[in-house]
Amino acid sequence: MTNASSSTTIDVVTSDMPTELDLAFIIDATSSMGSYISSAKENMRKIIQDIIISERCLLNVALILYRDHPPQDHTFVIKVNDFTDDAEKVKKHIDAAVAQGGGDFPEAIAPALHAAVHTLSWRKNAVKIALLIADAPPHGLGIIGDSWPNGDPSGHDPVECAALLAERSVTLYTIGCEPTATPYRDFFMALSFKTGGQYIPLANCSNLASVIVGSAKEEISLERLIAQVHEEVMREAALRGGPVDETELTRRIHEVMQDGGAKARRLKMNNQDGTTSIPALTPAAEYLSTLRTLKEVREKWADNTKTIATPITSIFGGLFGCGTTVATVPSAPIIKKRSTRTRTPVIKKTSVKRKATPEVKPIIKKKPRRELARGSRRSARLACNKEQDEEETTDDETTSSSAPSTVTSMKIKTEISNINLKDDELLDISQTRRLVRKCVARNKLEST
Repeated sequence: MTNASSSTTIDVVTSDMPTELDLAFIIDATSSMGSYISSAKENMRKIIQDIIISERCLLNVALILYRDHPPQDHTFVIKVNDFTDDAEKVKKHIDAAVAQGGGDFPEAIAPALHAAVHTLSWRKNAVKIALLIADAPPHGLGIIGDSWPNGDPSGHDPVECAALLAERSVTLYTIGCEPTATPYRDFFMALSFKTGGQYIPLANCSNLASVIVGSAKEEISLERLIAQVHEEVMREAALRGGPVDETELTRRIHEVMQDGGAKARRLKMNNQDGTTSIPALTPAAEYLSTLRTLKEVREKWADNTKTIATPITSIFGGLFGCGTTVATVPSAPIIKKRSTRTRTPVIKKTSVKRKATPEVKPIIKKKPRRELARGSRRSARLACNKEQDEEETTDDETTSSSAPSTVTSMKIKTEISNINLKDDELLDISQTRRLVRKCVARNKLEST
């Protein structure tokens, strides 16, 4: 192991931008997801064009919609639209999506992930990204009221599916529609990290397009560095002849790559506490990512508190500033704090009451703003479908002529979102960790 550490030499080379990108959307299509599906409809063409133009890549897009099993939902369990490079066909697929039904709270995530593994036609040499957009957990996590508490009736396991995606070089990003998804953040975070991806909390559907484009761009930039990391991981595995120490390997590779000036894009968000980082991998999520089946996860998942009930040993140790290598999984009170934070409208209401009359007028004015914003989005989408800018101006201007400043301000808020992408930053330690995880998972290596 000492020899391996001393012989670490990574040539930080920036290869050409990937020429192929496979992007699969896996979206919960139940009634609670209406605003997010509407946002995807409005922005899908823009998302596709942004990625193609900025990344100069050959983009293929697939769409999987899922709901639930009968008798909870009698419409469909999953709908699969395989990869296509036809932007108009993709737009038709998402335009045909309708949010309805759902039954009990957990949904058919397992069959959707299974289809992503076994049905979609992933290209061999493409950068492969799957985006799971959800606000509810899968069946079998131990949630009260689950119609199938022992697992999805299809027999598919979402944890096993995530491992298979990783082996096929598919990186899974989970986008949690919060606050509904907040209690299950650790689970979704673990599911993503199993593939080298990450969990992104999303409280506003208007930021969905920024998250999708930003995630794709960050992943492409990381894949440019995967060759160098892969070489070192395989060298470590050969020298050890056994499980790879991901923590030690991450620390060593990160130090060398930073010294070499390795840079990557970094998706960031403006958090309420003033920070800009995407939520870091928690010890609980880290532990869950090491489990192989949903049954194992369920055994560690407390039914009432929605958290892990056993102490664990952190794989990261002190890598991200933790003082020790032993970390106790967040207790129920910590999870409760998260849920109470997401219910801050109560606090907002008290602030409105304090200001009394001065605040009443702005609240009344906000209603027509929302109506105008929706109208402008609809007309913009119709104009985009017809690809006629003239219709967009004539139809929309007649609607908003009485208050043009109001519509403009709403558009600005949509464009300047909480999500942003930082270009050419030095490789972050968590990004290095994800690169190591990708290599270990793709090569089916064991880790300590």
